[in-house]
Amino acid sequence: MDYNAFLKQIDESETPSGVYLFHGEEEFVKDSMLKRLEERCLEEATREMNYTVLDGAAATADAIIAAGETLPLMSPARLVVVKDYPGLKGGRGAEEASAQARLADYLKNISPTTCLVFFCRGKADSRLKLSQAIGKLNRTVEFKPLNEHDRVRWIQSQARRSGKQIAQNAAELLSFITGAGLEDLYQELQKLVAFAPGHEITARDVEQAATRNTAFTVFQMVDALAARQLPQAQAALEQMLHDGEAPVRILAMIARQFRLIRYAALLSRALPKGEAEKQLEAPPFAVRKAAGQAKNFTPAQVEHALSACADLDWQIKSGQIREDHLALQALVMDIHIFKE
Repeated sequence: MDYNAFLKQIDESETPSGVYLFHGEEEFVKDSMLKRLEERCLEEATREMNYTVLDGAAATADAIIAAGETLPLMSPARLVVVKDYPGLKGGRGAEEASAQARLADYLKNISPTTCLVFFCRGKADSRLKLSQAIGKLNRTVEFKPLNEHDRVRWIQSQARRSGKQIAQNAAELLSFITGAGLEDLYQELQKLVAFAPGHEITARDVEQAATRNTAFTVFQMVDALAARQLPQAQAALEQMLHDGEAPVRILAMIARQFRLIRYAALLSRALPKGEAEKQLEAPPFAVRKAAGQAKNFTPAQVEHALSACADLDWQIKSGQIREDHLALQALVMDIHIFKE
């Protein structure tokens, strides 16, 4: 199951119990779901007495079973978390295989007052006996990197938990501005929760307060070029260079943006609403903006920009150009002045 199905399951149960395996690449959501489980299982007054965290590298099967069989004190439930258990990754040979078999048998009759979580950094090995035993119980929660649709839903959910609403377009803009890391995204959202004066966070709030990533600054630079505003485009480039971005990375992102412009307008006209984003595997905000930028460039100007980017990339990587900062400035000027 994914984390949404997990949330639905624990919210619908009176007190979560049984076993769960948390694994996958999205660590921030994984950590936050463990906190949600703590909130559902534990009462503040008796939390310390009913919460056990075991180091999986040192914990034996006997220790895990003993923790699971301990009855809760003055509480309806007990939470046991085993972190990074080798039996879910492979690693101790015959001895570990025996321990996995014992734990797999134990899970069939786990105490109804215990919620046992095997918490793995990264992915568990689905071929191992313990992984398969938990899978058969339909208690494996895989935390995959969120796609753009789920990132926007996650932003809206976190805003509600913080006592705010966030408009759809504002959530899409925040996702794009901030970049991939959910931890950074969460920090930016908390900043907006404190910054936004009303009950709802708007796109204007995001534009005013959110920290921009390089991809968004490139977007702004191309926007300026599209509007024939050379000083603003040059200022955006200088800001990225000042912030320490590698010129070759900036160049790659400029080329990526013009490729997005090349295809966004065509697909947006040819496909139903929302399909262009799927085809281009890009955020909705980015595709809409690129389609808008396309209206200010002719096809010949887009192709010239892409050709100029490819030429400069080859010249830098082949050692023909040493002053790549100056070459990027010249590229921006070239894109600005090119006429069909």
